[in-house]
Amino acid sequence: MFQRITGIENKVRVQFLYQYFKARVNASQGFQGFQSTLPEVWNNMGMDSFMALIRNLDPKSSGFIDWRQLMTYFILLQSPVLDL
Repeated sequence: MFQRITGIENKVRVQFLYQYFKARVNASQGFQGFQSTLPEVWNNMGMDSFMALIRNLDPKSSGFIDWRQLMTYFILLQSPVLDL
């Protein structure tokens, strides 16, 4: 999906990400708690907290982040940690 909306260098606009994920959370709440497929902590996160998290991926404040890096972090966040 992000491949269709990115410009040069696989970047996506930070504001678009917020709107997209907020719409996912709102839709899941509208369907009586159906899973939004987002990490649980994000379901209760406000705009300021979400933007602070996303801004960590945009250290130069360009307004864009690499969507592949974001997806990598999603995968890591949802992956179980194994005790060896």
